Amino acid sequence: MSTSVDVPTRLASLPPNLADSPSSKSYFNKIVTAVTFTYLLRVPLLIAFFIFAFLPVAALHSLRTLLQNLFILSVEATFWTTVMAFALCWSLLLTSRLVLLNGYRFRLPQVLKILNVHTMGPKPLIIFALFAVPLLATQFIDRHTFGLTDRNSIVGRLIAIVAGALFAYVLAFIAFFLSVWIAPQKLLPPSEKFPAPELLQQALLWAEKHGLQTKTLEPFGGFLKRHFPKSLWVGYLDPANGVPWGGHWLAFLFAGATAVLTFALDVYRRTYLGESSPVPAFCYVMILLLNLNWILAFLSFFLDRYRVPLLVPILVLCFIGARLPSSDHYYRSQTGVSMDRIRLVRGPLRFYRACKRCPSLGNRMSLMRQRNRQEPREQPTNSQTL
Repeated sequence: MSTSVDVPTRLASLPPNLADSPSSKSYFNKIVTAVTFTYLLRVPLLIAFFIFAFLPVAALHSLRTLLQNLFILSVEATFWTTVMAFALCWSLLLTSRLVLLNGYRFRLPQVLKILNVHTMGPKPLIIFALFAVPLLATQFIDRHTFGLTDRNSIVGRLIAIVAGALFAYVLAFIAFFLSVWIAPQKLLPPSEKFPAPELLQQALLWAEKHGLQTKTLEPFGGFLKRHFPKSLWVGYLDPANGVPWGGHWLAFLFAGATAVLTFALDVYRRTYLGESSPVPAFCYVMILLLNLNWILAFLSFFLDRYRVPLLVPILVLCFIGARLPSSDHYYRSQTGVSMDRIRLVRGPLRFYRACKRCPSLGNRMSLMRQRNRQEPREQPTNSQTL
């Protein structure tokens, strides 16, 4: 029902020097372009390799002693780990789309077709969700080591995985619904981007009809276009009206949704103070990778146009973080405070004087004497006496 949206990756909207040339269709140029895009996608590709291959294999073989405890999960811990794992996989999808849709920002020939990478249909969502399968299946591969010895424990964790996947899908739908509702009209066509049942599609169409008017954001985009160089905002804003492209809009809104989810998990964990937390350590590993993907992917998208390596902002952030005192704990020292000495009491008389000087100690001793009088003593047997 919704019309397709023009995006900057179409060849007609590219500058003449960035459009495809006949020589770009050669076999060598295709290889070079594929290698270049692989480098630009290094952040999501490395994180996908880490969760798909390295972490499960290391936990089962090479780093078994170090990483084995991460996969000892209860039913509730399996549920929360599944939620964060699918959220991480779908964040990899969104950050990858930003590069594939905006190759012209990096002065590359736009050889990728818009119909292959613009949608978020069932196929891309399922493909990226498969990255979480080895993580969730590791505890079943060596089930005796991870405590899955009976049928009920296995069935309970399988149900937790299915429930966690459904919960993650619902959260993704809510984030996409808010993105369509807040975004300008027809910026994110729901029928082309999010797989959902008919009832949920109707809700997305309602959100699209009641979205912001494009004219609302045009003054802001015009201000950025007038006061900043084109090389800075190219790939972020539509050159025609200055409205942010739908891929960035969706990525920022989904990043905010995952931040809210992380905060909610922290609040839920605080309700178990003094008890074992239902949120496992494995879940915090997923949260760490999720934050790394958002931060490093956004930095690489901005800096790769200028050939600035990611090592530079990482070193700067490490230096700033080491200088900030917010992570340090300071204790105030007070002057003029004295403490009584504790002397070693020798003999009954000195002990009696000490009890008189300290009423609390005397009260405790009197209570102990009364308790000993009330409780009958058992006669020791011959073995106890010996």
